[in-house]
Formats: sequence, C-alpha cells, structure tokens
Amino acid sequence: KMDAGNILAQASLPILDRDDVADVFAKMADLGRDLLLKTLPSVFAGTNQAWPQNEAEATFSPNISKEEEEIQWNQTAIEIDRHVRAFRPFPSTFTRLKGQRFKIWAGRPITGDFPQGQVGQIVASTEDQLIVQAGQNTYFAIEEVQPNGKKRMPVKQYLNGMADHELVNQVFEMSSGHEG
Repeated sequence: KMDAGNILAQASLPILDRDDVADVFAKMADLGRDLLLKTLPSVFAGTNQAWPQNEAEATFSPNISKEEEEIQWNQTAIEIDRHVRAFRPFPSTFTRLKGQRFKIWAGRPITGDFPQGQVGQIVASTEDQLIVQAGQNTYFAIEEVQPNGKKRMPVKQYLNGMADHELVNQVFEMSSGHEG
C-alpha cells in the first residue's frame, strides 16, 4: 500500500501566491532532503519517535485528464490563475481560439475599467496582456501563450505584427459540458 506506515518526521512549507507546481516541487525537494538528513540518524539509532498516520485524512490523487487541463472561463480570475499555476510547467493549461488549441502559460487576475463581455471574451489588450472576461465579473490578464503549432512566447511577442482589433472581442471556446 503506497504511503502506508508510520510517520517518521513531518514538516510544512509556505506556498506563496505566485508559486507554480515547479516552485512547490523545488521547495519540497529541499525540505525533504533536509528532513531526511535530520531524521535518518534517529531511525538508524532506533530512537525515532514515529507516530501512526490518520487514515481518515489520507487522500488519493488520480491522474490528471486532458479535460482537467482546459481553462473554464466561467470560473473567477483567481480560480483560473490558480489553475494555470497548478498545471505549469506540466501538463499545462489550454483553451481554444477559433477552434485551435491555445495554451496559456502565465497570467494573473487584474482589476480595472474594462468593457463588460461574455465569459471567455478578450475584452481588451495592452502591449503585453490579453484581458479576458472571467466568471463573476472578474478579469484575467494573459501574459504568456503558446498558439497551436508554435513555441511558447510572451503575449507581447504574440501580438507583434497584429492589429489591436484582431483579437479584441474574440471568444475563447470551452468544450461542451464545461460551460456554465
């Protein structure tokens, strides 16, 4: 049984507002190394004070499905931000623009005086952001993308050579069954 048995040592670490899964993995690797170096001597000496796990608090983490990678624009901008960071750098998140897969690598919730649009609509653009209407009248600023068949790039690079009006008012599509 995976992760069964007594707890030999335990530690916690802060997850910061802008951390993504790679940041958390790196922090956990450092913390795990330090905890292992601190705990192993007591294990080898037979003096470790292990305690049983609470099985009621155990959770199972299934594999991530492709459907879970898709951004749901009806969520709030904060929820979308957490989703993007939870899936970066792997497996990544995506949406669809004009029927094509469009990966979102970075962004953040933003406030401002933006036009009201439908959920998933690009309501404005700046030099380096695409502003998208999210759920509950919130806005998500996309800052790094990967259009289908292209490399990952900052929005500023993506917008080079494009007229401002080309993307504004376009709507990111959601797969059926995810709209709400």
